[in-house]
Amino acid sequence: MLEMTSPQSFNSIIETAFRTNNESYIQRCYNENFVKVKAYVLRNNGSEQDAKDVYQEAFLVLWDKTSKGDTQFESDSQVSAFLYIVAKNKWLDQLGSARVRKKSDLEVMSLGSVIPEESEIDEESQYTEKLNQLKLAFSKLGDNCKKILSMFYYEKKSMLDIGSHMNLDSASARNQKYRCMKKLKELTKK
Repeated sequence: MLEMTSPQSFNSIIETAFRTNNESYIQRCYNENFVKVKAYVLRNNGSEQDAKDVYQEAFLVLWDKTSKGDTQFESDSQVSAFLYIVAKNKWLDQLGSARVRKKSDLEVMSLGSVIPEESEIDEESQYTEKLNQLKLAFSKLGDNCKKILSMFYYEKKSMLDIGSHMNLDSASARNQKYRCMKKLKELTKK
């Protein structure tokens, strides 16, 4: 995705890409990493919709941490690993929810392969807390922001398509998306 540079340079490049809303990098990063998460969720009693949901939440965590400079990535593979771990932990959290507990004991026993190790539990709780903050912040956004962000990140629509749907030109849609992401980031800080 990005040229290999020194670890510090790479981290600066990726932070800049997220801070400046570099659409081509962000879209490529989003698309290239979804496949692994989808495969994991499907292997562990999930649907494609479940995979999309947990991946979108993981991507928002990546976006938030990267744009704040809270992470240190040395390569694209570390970015991929980060997304995978966050999505995996989110899925594990959902598997442990009341929805799964209502299933028969036999079905729950088949989930043994996805039970987290002790070392993953601390990471999971930290990520779960952050994801819950993001969900809450997203719920506080206005309908237009929710629609724009969902269409861009979840439905993978282009800014031209989003603008057409929202009766805006693509530049206005891009500016609106930027303002929505900024608002989302502000709400997660509160």
